[in-house]
Amino acid sequence: MTITSRPRLDRTSVPATEIVVWDVVVRREVRPLIDQLAGKRAGYADVYKQLQQDPCAERTTQDGTRPFAYRLSGPLEPKVCGVHLKNGYRLAFSMQPADDDDHAGRVVVLYVGARDTRDRSRDVWRVVHDLFDSKDPSAGHLRPPCCEHGLPALDDGEFTDVMRRLRRLLRGR
Repeated sequence: MTITSRPRLDRTSVPATEIVVWDVVVRREVRPLIDQLAGKRAGYADVYKQLQQDPCAERTTQDGTRPFAYRLSGPLEPKVCGVHLKNGYRLAFSMQPADDDDHAGRVVVLYVGARDTRDRSRDVWRVVHDLFDSKDPSAGHLRPPCCEHGLPALDDGEFTDVMRRLRRLLRGR
């Protein structure tokens, strides 16, 4: 798999092979979910690096060119994108404007979990929709490229609500 990225900014403080353009934010509420991936060969580190470099990149596969990240369908389409990790795991994220001049913006990791089509109550996308208090769309939905019609965005109030619901969810596990 080859990732094709558009140049965004020049960062001279890091080696050219490790350009960090986007600030990836993993809040303490999400950290336990990331920690649970240890030993599962989910490929989180590679996805994290790509989110830092360009969440809007395209990748070349044997089937052609595809977006690295895709937009969720339904009511979360303007707010949330998803990325496939290995072994059935998915990562949900949104974006926010940069809070410094060194980054193109912020990628905020919202949730990481396993795709489970047999038990939808445990499915990563069902959980994400529950965090937003919205209905999960039907199974036959589209997954447009994440950045095709602008970047996904959450306002601060909605982000705070999602993190509050996530804290409650994790306490109940």
